[in-house]
Amino acid sequence: MKKQRIVRFVKGHMGGNEIVLLLDKEMDEKKALKEALCILNPPLIRGHQAGILYKRTDRELEVKIVDITARGYIPMCGGLTQVLGKSLLESDLAEWLELDLKQIAGGIILQTEAGPIPLKIVQEKGSIITYTDMSSYINECYKKGVEKVELNGLVAWKIGNFLVVRGEEIERNYPDANLEKLNTEGTIKAIKDVQNNFERTACSDKKNIDYAVFDQRSKRRDHYGRIVFPHDVLNGHIEPACGTGTTAVGIAVAEEKGIKEGILKLEFESGGLADSIGGPDLTTLEMKLENSKIIKGSFSHKGVKLLASGKIFLNDQ
Repeated sequence: MKKQRIVRFVKGHMGGNEIVLLLDKEMDEKKALKEALCILNPPLIRGHQAGILYKRTDRELEVKIVDITARGYIPMCGGLTQVLGKSLLESDLAEWLELDLKQIAGGIILQTEAGPIPLKIVQEKGSIITYTDMSSYINECYKKGVEKVELNGLVAWKIGNFLVVRGEEIERNYPDANLEKLNTEGTIKAIKDVQNNFERTACSDKKNIDYAVFDQRSKRRDHYGRIVFPHDVLNGHIEPACGTGTTAVGIAVAEEKGIKEGILKLEFESGGLADSIGGPDLTTLEMKLENSKIIKGSFSHKGVKLLASGKIFLNDQ
């Protein structure tokens, strides 16, 4: 008989971006990636990303992030930071990690492969809001390259690993595409064609999974636009909200506008169903620019919820 091991978890989502948080001390160190992917797949807990958390101090955590589409580790996930902030104050996660809540109130540092990500977790109007400092991730995007690209007549941006495309550009180049319904044959074909062209012309030797689509057809004038993230449209991995993707869009917008100095604040409608652009939530991105470059940026999301907390039974092989 196979021996079963108990692993505790917290699951939440940021506007539909589903995150599972796990403890490193309960994972098999040699099989952590395999186990995390097993947890993300049905019939277990399911989700888009899993974060394996390591306690360093009361003010510092380290995380290894596993992505369901990449089938491996990724450097950063903004949705994970938002779910983490809420989980530390509204679940047993802080107790499991043996963290002092008074220390958490002063902010924490999350160490990622993209660098240190400071989190400020506050209570506003009865809700927990996490402000995620994306400056390290922004710096990584600049290091990997920020450039305008042309894909068979379609103009887009390469922001680090991300392909950032305006929805208006997709619909202009693909008459059968309709971003109000991402699951139609014409829209799926258009998105895959754009992504394939991007991989052929602008990517290195690996498959890319980082895609952001936005437009400026917001329901309210004070919102900049709508946003969605079709990371793997053929297999249904479409995230209605994504922190790294929103940040990449923000960099593209700053480049488009030619902003050299000052503060740029953008609010995107997000967090709807995974088959359309936009949604009822709001992702807010604020960036500081100097010499035509973003030197600091943070985001928050109104629509973070905890879904479940409990125990998973894993079979030791």
